[in-house]
Amino acid sequence: MIKGIICFETEWGIRSKNVLNTEPLLMFLEAYYPGLDCIHRNIVTKDQLKYYFKQFGVKQYEDYAIYFSIHRNTGTIKLEGEPPKEQMLSLSDLVDLGKGTFFQDKIVHFSSCRTMIGTRVDNFLDISGAKVVSGYSKYVDMTKSAICDLTYFDTILKMKQWASVKKRILGSDIAQELGFKIGMK
Repeated sequence: MIKGIICFETEWGIRSKNVLNTEPLLMFLEAYYPGLDCIHRNIVTKDQLKYYFKQFGVKQYEDYAIYFSIHRNTGTIKLEGEPPKEQMLSLSDLVDLGKGTFFQDKIVHFSSCRTMIGTRVDNFLDISGAKVVSGYSKYVDMTKSAICDLTYFDTILKMKQWASVKKRILGSDIAQELGFKIGMK
């Protein structure tokens, strides 16, 4: 189904020591699934996102899932390196940064609080051209969301039918607790 995962991760708090980094999760998946290519990039600005969207928006990466491990606010993501008034980025702004084609036919997962609240799953599918979009509709605990993310990617890599993936993930207690949402074309 997918050849790899490209993860864009935010700065979680310069002063905090209790911060979960997603890179070890990706390393675990690479070790467990030989041949899976996981790429991790830290991002804090729109310019960094634009740069990486351009670098990874080529044919070589067309079968890679996109994984955002990032701060949020309802229906937005937060970029710590921007001035305070410019830190919040809507999902449509995110699509615009990718010049409208970066997400085309991709699996996109938002590991962030309340990003997928309301009808945002369907809206993101419509404006981005993504094949699948997932994320959380509630505030999430970092440890629990990491467990759910790992389970989600493990399920995607094992199962061939999206109906089975959706049923397995949405049926789990942790996904229900976190308000996990998934939408597909």
